[in-house]
Amino acid sequence: MSTHLSTKIPVCRNAMESLAIAKIDQQIKKLPPEMVKSINKADAIAYSLNRLPPMYFTTIQGGIWQEQRAQKILEMIYRVINLSIKASQRNTKMFSTPLHPSFCKETKIITHLKPMFDESNAMTPLVTEEVELQLKKLPDDILKSINTIDVIAYTLNRVPPLYSTTKEGWEWQQKLAKENLIDMISRVTYLGIKAAQRKSRMIVAS
Repeated sequence: MSTHLSTKIPVCRNAMESLAIAKIDQQIKKLPPEMVKSINKADAIAYSLNRLPPMYFTTIQGGIWQEQRAQKILEMIYRVINLSIKASQRNTKMFSTPLHPSFCKETKIITHLKPMFDESNAMTPLVTEEVELQLKKLPDDILKSINTIDVIAYTLNRVPPLYSTTKEGWEWQQKLAKENLIDMISRVTYLGIKAAQRKSRMIVAS
């Protein structure tokens, strides 16, 4: 089992987060020190996660399976990560508020062992709200057969990720999603509920 998978998963997690962080660390170590100083690691991670397929899971077994899937697209992951490092060098963000203290350029405490991106996907609260809204409309006997976290993970795996490292960016991503993606979120949530009804405890995957 992968060393960075927790033994308990109270909520859904994106396996791509830890993988992207680990691969970015590998690439940064190969760069000269003067170039490393110009890189905002948090920005590179968010850039990558917004361009790589989300791989949310709700069980230990699901996490292992998602990591195995990720190994099959390593070439794409490395391409995106190399682009993300270049992009993070150009992003100055003079007037912005970090979502987390570790997202400041000067800090280096983001690691694949302790990722801090769980709450930086602006899509997550939108999906959670839609899932809860649709579940409220179901009869109690059907509701009992559905695991809410599974539906959220199913949906997050099928809608665009919207990671951000700043408060301003997070709010902007949410605004765009509300204007352009609400219908998609609703449709995918409906399918997620149907899938959850077919499996009382599914391993969420694409």
